[in-house]
Amino acid sequence: MKQTRTALLLSGLLLALAAGCGGDGSSGGGGPTAPQPMVLFTPDSAPTSASISMRSGAGTTSTLLALEILATDVADVRTVDFTLDYPGNLLQFTTFRQGTFLGSDASVILTNASSGSFTALITSAGALGAAGSGVIVTFELQTLAAGNGRIDFVDPEAGDSSGLEIEDVDFLGGTVQVVR
Repeated sequence: MKQTRTALLLSGLLLALAAGCGGDGSSGGGGPTAPQPMVLFTPDSAPTSASISMRSGAGTTSTLLALEILATDVADVRTVDFTLDYPGNLLQFTTFRQGTFLGSDASVILTNASSGSFTALITSAGALGAAGSGVIVTFELQTLAAGNGRIDFVDPEAGDSSGLEIEDVDFLGGTVQVVR
């Protein structure tokens, strides 16, 4: 009886050790697993009143960043113009989707596209500027390699319905992490 109890305790101890090592008791070399592919965008800060910022939007997958350009609590915005700098060694621009904030008939013009940068001019077709909050445009960026980098607005400008620059709009960037 004492031998049986000792054998049961020893068997239980061996099973516990095998489970604690990530194994199931079989001989299958259960080493560490590779990280799952993902793309993660982290804004520099939460959008503030009268700001244009970035966020990871609908359509983001483990290999595609759908980067939304978002207006928050702005007034009389008719144009938004900026150069978008992103890590060209990690991401590649593929396409864009027009947002609804400046109207469904707004125009989006992209120029000077290169690896890691392009210039965007988004203009409302209406005579009046938009007010409130909403998505201006979404840029789709395909992942190329693993790493971390910044995504920034360079020389950003928002214009009103009179064609004047709006001085009190903050433009907020962020960082991207790609795991492959």
